[in-house]
Amino acid sequence: MQTLGEFLRVVQRRAPAAFPEAITQASLYEAIFITPATPEQVMRSAGEVALAHGLQFWDAVIVAASARAGAKVLFTEDLQDGRVLDGLKLINPFVAGNSAAVEAALS
Repeated sequence: MQTLGEFLRVVQRRAPAAFPEAITQASLYEAIFITPATPEQVMRSAGEVALAHGLQFWDAVIVAASARAGAKVLFTEDLQDGRVLDGLKLINPFVAGNSAAVEAALS
């Protein structure tokens, strides 16, 4: 849910006219993709991850929620490409050299 919220925040700020369509798109993403809850345990874990790895708190929430949901790969352009955090391999899907890793993660 954090990433959907960030998506909406960016669209609202950078393309306000597209915001109503972005709300609809976020609802579609929520229906299609796993959107794990953010219970208290995830928030506590996120604090620990942020402290241990020097991450921004809300980035750590995404890492903690993804790890708790059993994800093995996290696509991100914000975090260090190739790094492994709490069992999650971070892959920047916009790096041309990562196309094979993206394909492997999606198959």
